[in-house]
Amino acid sequence: MAEAAPNHFDVLIIGAGPGGMAAATRGALKGLKIGLVNGDRLWGQGIHGAYKSKGMYELAKDHRVATKPGRGYMPAAPDIDFTQVQTQLLQGAAELESMYEAQIEMLSIIQIKGMATFVDSSTISVEDTLYTAKDFIIATGTTPKWISSIRQDHNRIMTSDEIVTLSVRPDSLLILGAGVIGCEFASIFNTFGSEVTLLDSREKILAHEDNDIGAFLTENFRANGISIVKSARMSAMEVEGDQVVTTLEDGRQFRTDAAL
Repeated sequence: MAEAAPNHFDVLIIGAGPGGMAAATRGALKGLKIGLVNGDRLWGQGIHGAYKSKGMYELAKDHRVATKPGRGYMPAAPDIDFTQVQTQLLQGAAELESMYEAQIEMLSIIQIKGMATFVDSSTISVEDTLYTAKDFIIATGTTPKWISSIRQDHNRIMTSDEIVTLSVRPDSLLILGAGVIGCEFASIFNTFGSEVTLLDSREKILAHEDNDIGAFLTENFRANGISIVKSARMSAMEVEGDQVVTTLEDGRQFRTDAAL
């Protein structure tokens, strides 16, 4: 029986985020020859987005517990070294990535670094090298949606990719969009002490969830000092000096240190 070509696989998986990694692991455990094509970091936004945001949430929760009064003592609000927050997130992400690298090696999954282009239904090209497979799984993940009318800044006007890399906490933050990600970061930065404004074009926050969830969170957010602006549409957002100016269609303006 002829030996299979070294660049031929049972399954080639394009994308090494949570979906691609799960598929690669499952295939390897079934004894298949698996190739994992990845143009970015291992586990993608699973580590460098979701893990970091959840890590920020846990650190913010620790801060809230440490400063909670009414238990027989009056705690002083501790200073927050946001550089150290970022250091903890980076260390945790590096440890997880190292664990997954070891898992891939243990399961004999072959990593192929670079971006894939299909040549035909059974062949891809990665960095000018051809690879073939019986089956392919496309698990290329997502990227943040950018509004074309806003000049890309990524420093004061950020997406969820950049906000998890901050080493300085903004004193004030406007969040455009009160979905799951917007509400998550509103909670985090409010707890860390930022003045947060949460703006959405719909009549309620978390519009895709049950009404009672949105109502509960609205009450909770307002009790904690988060400003919620509903049924409001943005017409412009731009950096002016060291602030972001957000203008609504009705003419109202908000000036903040940063915007998400």
